[in-house]
Amino acid sequence: MNGLLQQAKRAARGFRTSQNFIAIAYLRMSKLKHLPASPFAPAMPQ
Repeated sequence: MNGLLQQAKRAARGFRTSQNFIAIAYLRMSKLKHLPASPFAPAMPQ
């Protein structure tokens, strides 16, 4: 659980509020499988 919080902390870097950190932590810990793909991922693999 601690490791997951550390990952969430790294992912939430740059967000300005602790509310965003809490949201990222919940998303990481819930391990949802039906979320859309990241918009920052390349569309075509290289």
